Amino acid sequence: IKYRLNENFNFFIDASHVRKPNLIQFTWDSRQQVFEGEKVKGLSAGWKVSLAGRLFWSATGFYRMHENVQAVVWRGTKGDGLLNGEGRAISYGAESGVKAALIKGLELFGNYSWFYSQFDSTDVNGLNYVYAGNRFAYAPEHSYSAGLIAKTGISEFANLIVTPWYIRRSQFWFTETNSPGLSQNGYGVFNLNAALELVNLRLTLSFYGQNILE
Repeated sequence: IKYRLNENFNFFIDASHVRKPNLIQFTWDSRQQVFEGEKVKGLSAGWKVSLAGRLFWSATGFYRMHENVQAVVWRGTKGDGLLNGEGRAISYGAESGVKAALIKGLELFGNYSWFYSQFDSTDVNGLNYVYAGNRFAYAPEHSYSAGLIAKTGISEFANLIVTPWYIRRSQFWFTETNSPGLSQNGYGVFNLNAALELVNLRLTLSFYGQNILE
């Protein structure tokens, strides 16, 4: 559902039910295993606001329920270390972004997201789940970015566009086991893009660098 109050404000609410393909794998002793595809039921809502054509702000919140979550399960016996597709979990969070055109040729932008996930205490069969209370892998709780876009004419035929931006992410786990030593501490990365726009040729030459402070 989308509601447009006026040309400067839109509001939306969305319900979804997504089903991924079934999981098929073979164990170390050549036995075939088939798990149902992950099912995700979710609800999200948010808005987009524009002020004077110079300031743009968006915000979204969501809540999701996951069934048949696929995760590698290790039990320390022969034939283990395989995917299991019987987990249950919840996830919810919010994201907000802003963009401001301050003056001609200069724009600022920023984004922040918060994401929380947790496995249920039981699986889809009602049995105790090995990763109960754990977080999803590669899912930092906090992420944000900020940067600017500067454009200036360097001649009658060419423009220079420079886009530096910084990304920061909080700690996250590499696996669903959430084991000490298998995580990434919070970190930040500074990136830079530079482009030369040749107006008459309708050609743009771009150069970019990632994590350039390291």
